[in-house]
Amino acid sequence: MRGRKPIPTALKVLRGETRPSRLNQNEPQPARTAPKMPAWLNEPARKIWKQLVKQLAEMNLLSAADEAVMAAYCVTYARMQQAEVKVRETGGDVVRSPNGFPQVNPWLSIQREAQKELKSLAIELGLTPCARTKIKVQPVRPPVTGPKAEYFGKCGGINA
Repeated sequence: MRGRKPIPTALKVLRGETRPSRLNQNEPQPARTAPKMPAWLNEPARKIWKQLVKQLAEMNLLSAADEAVMAAYCVTYARMQQAEVKVRETGGDVVRSPNGFPQVNPWLSIQREAQKELKSLAIELGLTPCARTKIKVQPVRPPVTGPKAEYFGKCGGINA
């Protein structure tokens, strides 16, 4: 795909876009529910999944349609953790080859690649500080009660 990636309509609205011509009124709206955790996730990825679901629910960014991206994020995060442990176990950033020459630790390459992938997935899910600055959440107004609310509610005014 050429150019910038299209921005979802919900994200445009959260950012404050008001021009109807820039909003896709026919964009599919997935259910705001937690997707089912894939059975094939390993234990470290399952732990990350549970944390991720909680974080996305608190930010009101959770969608059942995001299962694949969330699973990829969890697997990648677990892979990055595992690679970091292996880097430390095998001697750090530089290790000796079988011939005795210094070389970059192969686990370091895996860890760096996982970090890059994790960053792009985190942006897709709105989990980076930069991604969050582009989201504008409107505060929820408490419902107005009392005699004025009853009167204006009948007329189609306040909170009608």
